[in-house]
Amino acid sequence: MRLVLLAATYTGSVAVAPTGSTPWGGGQAAAKPPRDLLCRSAYARFETIQTRWNDMDAQGHVNNAVYYNYIDDAVNLHLARSGVSNEIRRFTSENSCRYLRQLAWPTPVEVGLRCRLGRASAAYQLGLFAKGAEEASAVGTFTHVYVDERGKPCTMDPSARAALGPLVPDDGL
Repeated sequence: MRLVLLAATYTGSVAVAPTGSTPWGGGQAAAKPPRDLLCRSAYARFETIQTRWNDMDAQGHVNNAVYYNYIDDAVNLHLARSGVSNEIRRFTSENSCRYLRQLAWPTPVEVGLRCRLGRASAAYQLGLFAKGAEEASAVGTFTHVYVDERGKPCTMDPSARAALGPLVPDDGL
């Protein structure tokens, strides 16, 4: 088995993942997401993000880097709306996005969230949908690691765990 070395620079720690693994089961390979993540019913909660005219490039479609803004905004909106303080330190350790169909201004983006909780981390799976659409325009992953004042992983704050618990699916994510 070939292994890929993954490093998290903010902690200096190193993790090893087998090649061929997917973001849906851990690792960073750009595999197709499971079919069930392409529909609305896979997600526990939705946050609506307004698109902006300057999200588009000269050809009129949303630039791929902007999708990461939508993902980050949805996760942090959910935490803020659930009462999690911005003072609780968390770093993004990994993210990915698989683009399936175009999003365009002025249609708002509805971002579906679900997550897996660890001792110090929350690993999200997200579906990005044009408002009212049943099929995802993109699917992404996003991992927060909760850290102490030195930037070292620490036990997740109870308020964050309480806010994220309802996003954990029953399907063994």
